[in-house]
Amino acid sequence: MYFLLRYPGDVASSNKEMPVDRLPTFIDWARDDLVDRWELHRNAEIEKAQGNRNPLIDFPELIDRINFRNGFRF
Repeated sequence: MYFLLRYPGDVASSNKEMPVDRLPTFIDWARDDLVDRWELHRNAEIEKAQGNRNPLIDFPELIDRINFRNGFRF
């Protein structure tokens, strides 16, 4: 989901890595696999190294507020 958020149109299309028909599966997975301490720690370490964070780790409720279909090219 992070890649759809950060790189819309680059990974999402029918001929690339993530076809739109897989989106519901990834959303369900994100809802079912809750953020844990390891992911929070990893996100903090990535911020130290790269200067950016995954907002879906910091705010998992965004998974239900973002229209990830906007990241797809049709």
